[in-house]
Amino acid sequence: MGFLDRSLMVIYTLGIMAALFLSGLAALGWTDPLNFLQVSLLYDRDRVIIGSVIVFFLFLSLKFFLQALSRPASPERALVKETKIGQISVSLNALENMSYRVANQVKGVQDIKPKVAYYPEGIKVLIKVVLSPDVSVPEVTDEIQAKVKNYIFEHVGINVAVVKILVEDISSDISKGMPRKLN
Repeated sequence: MGFLDRSLMVIYTLGIMAALFLSGLAALGWTDPLNFLQVSLLYDRDRVIIGSVIVFFLFLSLKFFLQALSRPASPERALVKETKIGQISVSLNALENMSYRVANQVKGVQDIKPKVAYYPEGIKVLIKVVLSPDVSVPEVTDEIQAKVKNYIFEHVGINVAVVKILVEDISSDISKGMPRKLN
């Protein structure tokens, strides 16, 4: 949700809250807001203003309603190439599994959570990893980035625009990583 949508949501919420608050006070017996509304509706200029506010809030209601019902436009497939017979596509889930398998083979990696997104310039891979305590973080992450990018390009033919690595934790368990070196 962009800045404009958030701003409209704030205006919409404050307007609805004010209308509900005044309606509640009117239900409790405070009739001044109702009297003000009745007097305002007698003048053309005030009717135009009140009508414009109502149309604005109806428009916002419809916009937010349709926005809530719509699904985000994220493709589930990454187009590889067009052939004479048709399109060849690979699911983003398959690319995530490939990234998992390749990154999991790097020594010192203990846990992996890949996420792949499709963009026109190529796919973007985010890999969250947990590393063993006795590995060089820059070396391991560089190796993961290179292997994932090369593997996907060689085996699927999709350009990998970015491979981002987030080291979520350095594990205290060294069972899967490199053996512990004591100084």
